[in-house]
Amino acid sequence: MKKKIIYKEIKEKIISGKFAQGSHINEKDIIENYKVSRTPIREALNLLEIENWIKSVPRKGYVVTDITFSDIKDLFQIRYELEPVFLTMAFNYFEKDELENLKNEIEKLKKEKNYDALREIDTEFHLYLIKSTYNKFATKTMENINDHINRTRYLTFSDEKETTNSANDHIKIIEALMEKNLDKALDILRKHIDRSQLYFIRHFNFKK
Repeated sequence: MKKKIIYKEIKEKIISGKFAQGSHINEKDIIENYKVSRTPIREALNLLEIENWIKSVPRKGYVVTDITFSDIKDLFQIRYELEPVFLTMAFNYFEKDELENLKNEIEKLKKEKNYDALREIDTEFHLYLIKSTYNKFATKTMENINDHINRTRYLTFSDEKETTNSANDHIKIIEALMEKNLDKALDILRKHIDRSQLYFIRHFNFKK
């Protein structure tokens, strides 16, 4: 249980940018903060390394991984291929009332110009699409991908115009799903993913 808590909290700090790219993960500080032995800490750090959140550096210990141009391309490539597949799998499971409520919430936040909440619902929207497959493997796969994308979003996605454009895409996808028009929804989704990738590549401050 301690391992899961340590893993989750360190990962959340990396995603949010509280643990910056290249920063050192101090095992002694973690031991002191959580009052645990080295075993659950090492297990949590090993899992974070496997998932590419941190890396082991000789004579330094663990450091937070940098986000590279290749990382963003790889993340969006797999998202471009998989998310439409999962949307197709979920197509017959979407409930009209749920879609309507989600659309109304996005429109409400747009009207209020609540950009922070719109960025949060951006993540929720894509997870909702995946979870509607009722396939635990699809959900687990995309949760990991989305966690890494969310890291770039926290570090980049502050532009109000881009936030609004993204929200507009989500509304159009929802409307297509409510119309039972899968081809239209897939077309909008793919264009949305393409534009998001281009935005992140243009605006992310890659380390030299």
